[in-house]
Formats: sequence, C-alpha cells, structure tokens
Amino acid sequence: MHMVKVRRFKVRVRKKGLKQSVSPKRFGNTRVRRTRLKKNLAKRIAWAFGKFVILAAVFGIGYLGYFFFIKSDRFTVKEYVIQGNHFAQRHEIINVLEKNSPMNIFFIKFLDLEEKLRAINWIEKVTINSEIPDTLILHVTERKPVALGIFEKEVHLLDRQGVLIDTMIPDYADFQLPVLNGLGDPVSEDYAVRLQQGLEVARLLDDPDINLREEISEIDISIGHNVRLLKGYENTEILLGKGDFREKLIRYKNLKHHIDSKYSRINYIDLRFNRRVIIHPSPESG
Repeated sequence: MHMVKVRRFKVRVRKKGLKQSVSPKRFGNTRVRRTRLKKNLAKRIAWAFGKFVILAAVFGIGYLGYFFFIKSDRFTVKEYVIQGNHFAQRHEIINVLEKNSPMNIFFIKFLDLEEKLRAINWIEKVTINSEIPDTLILHVTERKPVALGIFEKEVHLLDRQGVLIDTMIPDYADFQLPVLNGLGDPVSEDYAVRLQQGLEVARLLDDPDINLREEISEIDISIGHNVRLLKGYENTEILLGKGDFREKLIRYKNLKHHIDSKYSRINYIDLRFNRRVIIHPSPESG
C-alpha cells in the first residue's frame, strides 16, 4: 500500500490589514457569497429603477392633470346664479365678481370673494358655492332697514347695526319706517349713545310682542337720553325716558286698546315711571 502525500496550499486574503490562511473549501464559499452579492445588488437596482419609473409616471400624470385643470377653459367660471337679492342690484354683484376674473372653479378664494361682496351696502351676508364645471351659486342675505336717519340733509335707510344702507328714494316707499330725530353731529361725544338708543327702540317696534312699527312715525332722542315717540297722524307723544324700553312698550301695548276706546285725542302718554301709565288727554277729547 502506497501513501500519497497531499500538499495543502494557502490562499492569502487581506482583511483589515491582516493576512489569513483560507482553506480551499473556505475559498469556495467566498466565491458563492460574491455571486449572491452580485445577484442581490442586481435585484436592488431593478427594484430602485422600477420605483423610480412608477414615481415618474405618477408625477407626470399629476403634472398633466394639474396643467389641465389650471389652463383648461372648461373650468373657468362663466355662469353666476344669484339668489336672495331684491335691492342689491345684480349688475353690482357681477361687477365685483368680474374684477376677480378669470376664476378657475377649483382655485377660488371664497372667503376673500365673500368679503368683497359684503362691501355692497345692501348685502349683509353672502355664501358662495361652486358647481362644476363653470358655475358659481351665490346666496345673498340683505340688510333689513329698521329706521330712517338724516345725515348731511339726506334721508338714509339704517339697519339694526346703524349701517347706512342707501339714501331714501321712491323705490323704497313701501318701507314704513320711523325717523330717528335728534342724532346730532356724528362727531359729538354722545352721538353713538343716541344712535344705539334709537336703534334699540326701532328694533323693538318689530318685536312680535310689541308690533308698533306702523304706528310710530318718529323716534326723538334730541333731549338728553330721554327717548320720545311720535304716533303717526295723531301726533301723540309717547314718553319712554331712559332704558327698559321693551318693558315700557309692552306695558303700553297691553293698555293700547283701552286707551284708544276711551280717548279720542291724547297729547301724550308717559311711560317713564315704573308700573305706571300717565295719560294726558287733549281738551278736545271726548
């Protein structure tokens, strides 16, 4: 029997600056690992490239869609549907809208547009809705006049906040509103107090429990803070004094039928004192 001597050999690899001996078997495993690394690297590159292609496609589609919605005339506002306006003129509203044209239906700043529309005197509130592809729908709430005020020798309609809505013209003849008299100079110290008192009384005249607006022709606040009412053609004065206007007007309303049936003419009715109604009839009263 002959012995064959197998001679081992060494393969030197560098690892962290040191020389190591690797057997043939270990060297074979190293080649396998390198092959696997190459395959994994190829897979990662393919995955990254596929992801890039997908992202590019999404971005491209998004860009084209954005460009289409922005630039396409199909989505430019062309129609306006205005609801709820009676005294606010349509052409005034359209003029405000067209100053902001062209408007893309998807990119309208509704709050800014509503604020600009409220600059029209008759408009108290407006809500805007869009209807694709090219229509705006406006719901208008108009200011409600409660009194007339004289400013710079012109009669103006006033709403409950004291906003000057418009000058009095024949188109508004159907409004049966009391005149606020005695407001004084708008720059005077007590002007705001007088105005608020007069407007409070004017609002109360429309109160369902009072409902006296058609009877009262004037609200006089010229004497200090003592409010005085004037009844239409009768020229009867109703003295309210200061504060508690609702309670005083309800007290008068509850006695009105009795007063009208008993007195044909009255100079004044004094409601300034608590729980009392003082009636001063005219000498001609029966």
